[in-house]
Amino acid sequence: MALPNDVEAAYEAFAGTVYGSKILQRKLIELMAFSNSVALDCLPCMRHHSAEAKKHGANDEELALAVAVAMSISAGKNRVKAKEALEK
Repeated sequence: MALPNDVEAAYEAFAGTVYGSKILQRKLIELMAFSNSVALDCLPCMRHHSAEAKKHGANDEELALAVAVAMSISAGKNRVKAKEALEK
């Protein structure tokens, strides 16, 4: 299924602005995108952003840390939710 051309163009413009930002180094942006991809369980996103991160200088250790960050956030979220459920 194809999206309408204006929707595709709007997304491409948005993504171009995000990934083309000069506020952070591109490697860091891609590591963040990879970590979020792991947290959201998006395999195509993980493949794309890990490759982009490597292309911009990330190494395996940095990618592993990005996975650990995603795991930590997920585990922390579940921990807090469980504690809240038990308090009620």
